[in-house]
Amino acid sequence: QLSLHDALAAAAAGGNYKMIGSRDMNILNAAGVIVNSLKPDGGIVPLGRAPPAHNIYVRGGSQTPWPSVVFEIAVSRTLTEELNKAIIWLSANTEVQMVIIVKIWNRYANARQTMAIFAVERGPVNAAGVLQPPTITQAISFGTRHIAGPERTGDFPGTANCPINLVGALIGVGEIDPATGVAYPACNGLGLANYQFQIPAARLGQVPAELFWRRNNLNLNGL
Repeated sequence: QLSLHDALAAAAAGGNYKMIGSRDMNILNAAGVIVNSLKPDGGIVPLGRAPPAHNIYVRGGSQTPWPSVVFEIAVSRTLTEELNKAIIWLSANTEVQMVIIVKIWNRYANARQTMAIFAVERGPVNAAGVLQPPTITQAISFGTRHIAGPERTGDFPGTANCPINLVGALIGVGEIDPATGVAYPACNGLGLANYQFQIPAARLGQVPAELFWRRNNLNLNGL
């Protein structure tokens, strides 16, 4: 697995990937009909990626390869809105493998900030050839205040009404570390735990992990 830092560094430096910025994208179905229009906040596209099974167009009609990873940064938009967008990004009409959502809630009077990052991964295809729903595979609270009250609503990841199933549990600031039984510390001082967020190499594109490491001199175990 690659740390988020390493994956972004590799994309920014060129190599096997490139970063894309925010742009309007029209998602087409197999018949060539536009079924959704979305605007991600960014993404990672593997260089030389094979032509998509279903074309994707940016505004103006120019064709572009599918990003393998899409970024969504939400401040005013709700987490539920972003999760519903992730379902569209990871549908059978796309080739996106992972959606990374960063949710930033309102700052409190004491200047503490509630923030979290979520990895939503594409579901598997079953024996009948049907794509299964995506899942949240990583959920990390990394602000200076724990997620509670108005942020932790009835459709928050891990609850029955969440549009996407959470595999595992939310970790990080304000949550209890199952290994120690003690709450994770806030991210507002030196010497704190490193809340690692990993991108599985397979989600970045069809590049063997060994080849990716050799070309980019990256540590596949993250930082």
